[in-house]
Amino acid sequence: MKMGDLGVWDGEGGWGTGHCDREGGVEVRAAVAGRARVLQWCWNAMDNQGLPPRRAVPYRQDIVPSDLQVIYQKLKYSPAVRVGNILHVSGQVGRDENLMVVPAGPPGEPPTEEGMERQIAQAFENMKKVLHTAGADFADVFHLESWFTDMPNQLHSFVRVKDQYFIGPTYPTWTGFGVHHFSNPEIICEIKCTAILRNFPPS
Repeated sequence: MKMGDLGVWDGEGGWGTGHCDREGGVEVRAAVAGRARVLQWCWNAMDNQGLPPRRAVPYRQDIVPSDLQVIYQKLKYSPAVRVGNILHVSGQVGRDENLMVVPAGPPGEPPTEEGMERQIAQAFENMKKVLHTAGADFADVFHLESWFTDMPNQLHSFVRVKDQYFIGPTYPTWTGFGVHHFSNPEIICEIKCTAILRNFPPS
């Protein structure tokens, strides 16, 4: 086994080359144009094995907005995880800052169009908070997924709200699903997304 060459990000918009200083490392430092940076990938060249280079696991970071620390600690999941320059955002629902579900209609009555839009908008606001914490925005989202408890009646309200956040000129892929219910019966919709981070890796 011998150490392989590296693709190195210089933190200022350019790539250079370097060399691993320890085998199998992920966070390995090398000099690029006189600046030391943490490398995001390192791979080993296999000696006389006839095998392709082995790529290490990319840099990973949990993204947790300050007011969601209680969820992170209690429920043991991340609102988002950054792997390399890709941000994976967990499902977001229409809960307010007190983690209370925004009502989709009057108590004991079917959801109203205004109430559905209000709850869906809160879900998008929560998604925006997570994206902003990671240094991203809706313009960086390239895939969107949504789940509905009553898709035929909720889709119109969803699209009207969604279009306030995805304003173009580019748009994400989008997949929608119908489900029976969520963890809280008051929740009518859940959304998740995947985004690409333009400012990666951080200097």
